Amino acid sequence: MAEYTTAPHTFTKQGVFYFCRRVPKDLRQHYKSPKISYSLRTRSSSVASSRALRASQKLDEFWYHLRLRDSDLATSDDAGTVEIMRRTGMSKPTVWRWQERYLDEGVPGLKRDKTRPSRVPPLPRDVRLKVIAKTVQETPPNATHWSRTMMAEAVGISPSSVGRIWADAGLKPHIVKGFKVSNDPLFEKKVTEIVGLYLDPPDRAVVLCVDEKSQIQALDRTQPGLPLKKGRAATVTHDYKRHGTTTLFAALDVKSGLVIGECMPRHRAREFLSFLRRIDRAVKKPRDIRP
Repeated sequence: MAEYTTAPHTFTKQGVFYFCRRVPKDLRQHYKSPKISYSLRTRSSSVASSRALRASQKLDEFWYHLRLRDSDLATSDDAGTVEIMRRTGMSKPTVWRWQERYLDEGVPGLKRDKTRPSRVPPLPRDVRLKVIAKTVQETPPNATHWSRTMMAEAVGISPSSVGRIWADAGLKPHIVKGFKVSNDPLFEKKVTEIVGLYLDPPDRAVVLCVDEKSQIQALDRTQPGLPLKKGRAATVTHDYKRHGTTTLFAALDVKSGLVIGECMPRHRAREFLSFLRRIDRAVKKPRDIRP
């Protein structure tokens, strides 16, 4: 059951606020229903009052435009401001505003609402530069990088403003990428040769990417866990038992995606040479192997 509230042009239904307003009699030919009603999508009285007020103001301006179009008051020479106010039910400032917009922009200016500047003034340029400079040149105390909250407290602006400044400048203080610089004087030559081998391998050659992973621990839980079921994740114990270590040798055929792998108990030159001989046996002859 609907309940009408103290907020203008609103009522509640199952706790949700709705906007409702009757269409004036002289404009009902433009509508299929004698009243306009829709959900404001909120349960807050203050939010509903604010949204209903904005909707009512926009309706007043739109209805004034409809009355202007129907009665052609904007282009009539014998209808003054008082007559327009009487026919439309609008205030004098509203009539003047729409007349001025019609004189400046014509009919297209009456079909859309005029954009207005934000009530919140934009941040000064020196504040934006200060945020950017502190982000790239300084680190906060007792932290590894700046957060929006810490920067807002340091500069004296809101965290959302800090986020917008970072987004405009393309800054992401929470992301750190690692790098490695080689001291090998022949590094560039080696990279060029290896990358060229991957991109343009020789005819009737197999390019293999060979690597090894040592000290792989074989772990097992001390007790069996519970399986996955509806409403509960699978469980495992936090402690485990060690069953020794193993070493994985693997080779990837760059063209076909074939992986040749083998696990061995130790990690020595003897095991690596044994794996290379296995690669040689696995590759079809006659082909040149380029590891």
